[in-house]
Amino acid sequence: MAYEKEDMEVLQERYSSLLQLEYIECDIGWFDIIDKALAEILMLCYETGEEVKFVQIKEKFGGLRMYYDTESENDDFRKKIDDCIYNAESESYTICEICGEIGKVRKGNWIKTLCDEHKK
Repeated sequence: MAYEKEDMEVLQERYSSLLQLEYIECDIGWFDIIDKALAEILMLCYETGEEVKFVQIKEKFGGLRMYYDTESENDDFRKKIDDCIYNAESESYTICEICGEIGKVRKGNWIKTLCDEHKK
């Protein structure tokens, strides 16, 4: 599915209980990756009664970064959150940040993960 930049606001509304940030700082190509990770994390929060607040979601050095705070002392819960984030961040290195198609890390003025079409 093709998304528009404004669709990131959908994620902010859908996951308002998890997001403590003004906006998501990456292009729309990673919409599905972020959506999947936040859905899994929201389910973990419901199942455990624990809380997580994401303070930043952005692109850095060609990959997705998701930073969160939690007061939970439950190591198993924290590991599951970290695993969800690790999977999303790893997947971002294979998906074009602009369009969501298959991509790879490209070096130039900036390091970005892009498909062949958007590498130009």
